Amino acid sequence: MTDASDLALVDDDDDEPPSHVLMEDVLPGEDLVAREQLKEAYLEELNPVTAYEWSLADQLANYEWEIMRHRRMRDATVLLKYQRLATNVIMEGDPNHDAWVSEIDEETRLFALDLTSKDPQTRQEAEAAFLQETQWHPHQLLALASGSSEEAKHHDTKIADLERRRRALRKDYDELKVTHARVVEDAEVMR
Repeated sequence: MTDASDLALVDDDDDEPPSHVLMEDVLPGEDLVAREQLKEAYLEELNPVTAYEWSLADQLANYEWEIMRHRRMRDATVLLKYQRLATNVIMEGDPNHDAWVSEIDEETRLFALDLTSKDPQTRQEAEAAFLQETQWHPHQLLALASGSSEEAKHHDTKIADLERRRRALRKDYDELKVTHARVVEDAEVMR
């Protein structure tokens, strides 16, 4: 039986990724360290003992990572669609115009980026200017963007499936831990 210390997830002395994580598993914009921290948190919380428990705990952490990944991709898809719709409204007054990339000037492109800025003040100022200039409320465009995105719907479906699978696996894991604990409680102590 392998000791838990032999299953170290991150070698602090090494800049190489852990051997069990393929770089292909980390997409652009994702953080390998964050992934490993999530896995470590799961392992600490679940406290697996047997090899099978370690395997299930690892799968649970992987499900969580995949769920977070699909949420990020869904949100990015909606934001890109929102930017495109806003650009169409700015250029032609119609979200369905579908402006050619070559038609979009730098000022319009930057304004659309401001509408989705992570900085709350930049976003609020851009939304106020957008409403004043176009008479379109940003929430109207957001509703259009999120409701009409097939890519976002795909990610929502994938998230629901992964969450269902994670719940089932967690139930199995918890039942396994209870069974393991019961066997130990019923054991006879020999001296």
